[in-house]
Amino acid sequence: MPPMDRHLFDKLLEVTEENNRILKSLRSSARWSTFWTVIKLIVFIGPVVVAYFYLAPYWGVIKQSTLDMFSALETLQSLSGQGTSTPPMNIDWSQIDLKKILEKL
Repeated sequence: MPPMDRHLFDKLLEVTEENNRILKSLRSSARWSTFWTVIKLIVFIGPVVVAYFYLAPYWGVIKQSTLDMFSALETLQSLSGQGTSTPPMNIDWSQIDLKKILEKL
Protein backbone atom coordinates (compact mmCIF):
# COMPACT_ATOMS: atom_id res chain seq x y z
CA MET A 1 0.00 0.00 0.00
CA PRO A 2 1.41 3.37 -0.94
CA PRO A 3 2.31 5.71 1.96
CA MET A 4 -0.24 8.31 0.88
CA ASP A 5 -3.06 5.76 1.01
CA ARG A 6 -1.83 4.50 4.37
CA HIS A 7 -1.91 8.05 5.73
CA LEU A 8 -5.49 8.56 4.44
CA PHE A 9 -6.63 5.27 5.99
CA ASP A 10 -5.06 6.21 9.33
CA LYS A 11 -6.76 9.60 9.20
CA LEU A 12 -10.08 7.93 8.29
CA LEU A 13 -9.68 5.49 11.21
CA GLU A 14 -8.99 8.36 13.59
CA VAL A 15 -12.04 10.33 12.43
CA THR A 16 -14.23 7.21 12.59
CA GLU A 17 -13.15 6.44 16.16
CA GLU A 18 -13.82 10.04 17.20
CA ASN A 19 -17.23 9.83 15.53
CA ASN A 20 -18.00 6.63 17.49
CA ARG A 21 -17.07 8.30 20.78
CA ILE A 22 -19.34 11.26 20.00
CA LEU A 23 -22.23 8.96 19.01
CA LYS A 24 -21.85 6.89 22.20
CA SER A 25 -21.88 10.08 24.24
CA LEU A 26 -25.03 11.27 22.47
CA ARG A 27 -26.73 7.92 23.04
CA SER A 28 -25.80 8.00 26.73
CA SER A 29 -27.12 11.56 27.08
CA ALA A 30 -30.38 10.59 25.38
CA ARG A 31 -30.82 7.64 27.78
CA TRP A 32 -30.22 9.82 30.83
CA SER A 33 -32.59 12.45 29.48
CA THR A 34 -35.30 9.82 29.01
CA PHE A 35 -34.67 8.45 32.50
CA TRP A 36 -34.99 11.89 34.14
CA THR A 37 -38.09 12.69 32.09
CA VAL A 38 -39.78 9.53 33.38
CA ILE A 39 -38.74 10.37 36.94
CA LYS A 40 -40.20 13.88 36.59
CA LEU A 41 -43.48 12.48 35.27
CA ILE A 42 -43.69 10.03 38.15
CA VAL A 43 -42.94 12.73 40.73
CA PHE A 44 -45.29 15.40 39.37
CA ILE A 45 -48.15 13.50 37.71
CA GLY A 46 -48.08 10.33 39.79
CA PRO A 47 -49.55 11.88 42.96
CA VAL A 48 -52.35 13.50 40.97
CA VAL A 49 -53.33 10.17 39.41
CA VAL A 50 -53.07 8.35 42.74
CA ALA A 51 -55.16 11.03 44.46
CA TYR A 52 -57.81 10.83 41.74
CA PHE A 53 -58.18 7.06 42.09
CA TYR A 54 -58.01 7.25 45.89
CA LEU A 55 -60.72 9.92 46.02
CA ALA A 56 -62.88 8.50 43.20
CA PRO A 57 -65.38 6.78 45.54
CA TYR A 58 -65.99 10.09 47.30
CA TRP A 59 -66.68 12.15 44.16
CA GLY A 60 -70.21 10.75 43.90
CA VAL A 61 -70.93 11.52 47.54
CA ILE A 62 -69.59 15.07 47.20
CA LYS A 63 -71.56 15.65 44.02
CA GLN A 64 -74.78 14.31 45.52
CA SER A 65 -74.32 16.36 48.71
CA THR A 66 -73.81 19.50 46.65
CA LEU A 67 -76.91 18.81 44.56
CA ASP A 68 -78.95 18.13 47.71
CA MET A 69 -77.73 21.36 49.26
CA PHE A 70 -78.75 23.42 46.21
CA SER A 71 -82.08 21.63 46.03
CA ALA A 72 -82.79 22.41 49.69
CA LEU A 73 -81.75 26.03 49.09
CA GLU A 74 -84.15 26.31 46.15
CA THR A 75 -86.91 24.75 48.25
CA LEU A 76 -86.35 27.27 51.04
CA GLN A 77 -86.35 30.12 48.54
CA SER A 78 -89.58 28.96 46.94
CA LEU A 79 -91.26 28.55 50.33
CA SER A 80 -90.20 31.99 51.48
CA GLY A 81 -91.35 33.58 48.23
CA GLN A 82 -87.97 35.03 47.35
CA GLY A 83 -86.58 34.24 43.93
CA THR A 84 -83.10 35.57 44.51
CA SER A 85 -79.97 33.48 44.54
CA THR A 86 -79.17 34.47 48.13
CA PRO A 87 -80.72 32.51 50.97
CA PRO A 88 -83.57 34.22 52.83
CA MET A 89 -82.42 35.78 56.06
CA ASN A 90 -85.69 36.37 57.92
CA ILE A 91 -87.72 33.17 57.82
CA ASP A 92 -90.58 32.50 60.15
CA TRP A 93 -89.76 28.89 60.91
CA SER A 94 -93.13 28.25 62.49
CA GLN A 95 -94.84 28.68 59.10
CA ILE A 96 -92.63 26.23 57.19
CA ASP A 97 -94.17 22.83 56.57
CA LEU A 98 -91.43 20.19 56.85
CA LYS A 99 -93.57 17.60 55.09
CA LYS A 100 -93.64 19.79 51.96
CA ILE A 101 -89.87 20.19 52.05
CA LEU A 102 -89.28 16.47 52.47
CA GLU A 103 -91.69 15.64 49.65
CA LYS A 104 -89.80 17.90 47.26
CA LEU A 105 -86.49 16.25 48.15
